[in-house]
This record gives sequence, C-alpha cells and structure tokens, in this order.
Amino acid sequence: MYAKALFTCLECGEVFVADLENPAFAGREIAEVVKGLRCPSCNADLSESISSYPQKFRAPDGALGSFDPGTIIPPDNESLVREFFEIVPS
Repeated sequence: MYAKALFTCLECGEVFVADLENPAFAGREIAEVVKGLRCPSCNADLSESISSYPQKFRAPDGALGSFDPGTIIPPDNESLVREFFEIVPS
C-alpha cells in the first residue's frame, strides 16, 4: 500500500491527496475524516461527495468515469506533475 492516496470530489472533479500513514487516519473512513469540510472548488460537502481516485472520478465533460492505473510507473519524460489540496485529519 502507498502512504499517499488520491481522492476526488464527485461534484466537480477536484483531486485531493491524503497521507494515510498519519495516525489520525487510523481506523477511520475518508468520509469521517472530511466531515465538515467543503470542496474548495465547488463548495460541496466532501463527506457526501468524496471518492477514491482514479477508481471513480468526474471527467471534464461532467461524466462519471473510472480507471485502473495498473502497476507500471511511466518514465519521468512521460509523467506530469500536479499539485493537489491535502486532506489533513483533525
């Protein structure tokens, strides 16, 4: 398992990162961790709109999609760097 996991807002498609090794995540579902938080992009209640990414996501055209990323990591020259909002448990 990776120490970091990606999640998405199913209302707008914003992507978030979470450090699952943070002890505050221990034994908690993501919906519980984000309870009371709102998506910074669309203001949706994250406890109702969050999902694991890329297993389920909102595409730019508004459709719901899914993707199995597999296990092969592409070389650096084929990779993109993107910044995400971080989910920090309280």
